[in-house]
Amino acid sequence: GTLHIADGGEVEVIETTYVASEPGATGEIHFGPGGGTLTTKSLCASPGQLAGTGTVHTRGLLSDLDLVFDASHGLTQVITLDEEENQNITLNVDMSDPEKAGTLGAGWRGNGSLAIRDGAAVRSQDAFVGYGAGSVGAATLSGAGSTWAIDRYFVVGYHGSGTLEISDGGRAVADYHCSIGFDAGSDGAVMVDGAGSELNVDRSLCIGGNTLEAGGAGKLAITGGGTVSAGTVLIYGPSCLAVEVGNSSRLSVGTTLTNDGTIRIIAGAAPAAGGVYSPIAATGWSGSGVYQGVGGTWNNTSHALTASAVEAGAAGTPVSIDLAVTQRVLVDDSATGRSVGVSFLSTTAPAPLDIT
Repeated sequence: GTLHIADGGEVEVIETTYVASEPGATGEIHFGPGGGTLTTKSLCASPGQLAGTGTVHTRGLLSDLDLVFDASHGLTQVITLDEEENQNITLNVDMSDPEKAGTLGAGWRGNGSLAIRDGAAVRSQDAFVGYGAGSVGAATLSGAGSTWAIDRYFVVGYHGSGTLEISDGGRAVADYHCSIGFDAGSDGAVMVDGAGSELNVDRSLCIGGNTLEAGGAGKLAITGGGTVSAGTVLIYGPSCLAVEVGNSSRLSVGTTLTNDGTIRIIAGAAPAAGGVYSPIAATGWSGSGVYQGVGGTWNNTSHALTASAVEAGAAGTPVSIDLAVTQRVLVDDSATGRSVGVSFLSTTAPAPLDIT
């Protein structure tokens, strides 16, 4: 379908304006002779779906653009679209009023990115990273005080491919629900890395699907002291949750953790040999999924990882271990003064491994 606005006409949409939101759909907003104005709570459209000369006022944007909120790019921005033939669209994006904010994200039908940094605090009603089939969305949230607060749905990989990286003290807060890899064919990956970096979900966090059914491929990695909390967590197969130990990385679940996929607990070279780590806290544990200890052995009863000894080696010299006993190797290179650590999946039966 096509929306025509011409001769100074004005169109006001109380909620969100979607342009060809379903797979296979086509759509365009065309500003004809004399131009016009569209005022909407949110605009979900690719730049190529806006034609002619006109103005759009919106409090939310999900598109195939590179959008930044930081010390140099405030919550109110003016974006000019003029790369298409006979296109001169002015986008007035205003995220300054958290009570009136609309949908925000990256990757509508193509490639888009969103960066929140330098202590910027952004609030949106919903958030999508990688919305449409074939889309690629990338979002980064970095730096102390940098916050993305979402009132309702937070989806990384809806029909498309989405990534979210939270680092260096950034915080994402979803007041309702978060899905990583929502729909069949989608791909979502979330990384929470570094002390003070957080993903907080008030109700349900689903990895590889949604609250009703399995979806796409989902991955959540918690490393470097990052933390994730949610009311409930559901992991569908073959999706994966990975948590690093020895640096306060943590997953806190208010009620039940249901694992029908894979949970991988990882000890790098730093944790003390024989140290016992419980990086996941949950009131209830259920599901038929797999738990894997990497760099140590996982106890399904105590829900704890015991870090293995570290087999020391030197560059150029073979190292031999049995993965049923030892799952960590640290190789020193005296010539460069550098070291390389490797952690392996533990086995229950003897499994000799020679490293050259």
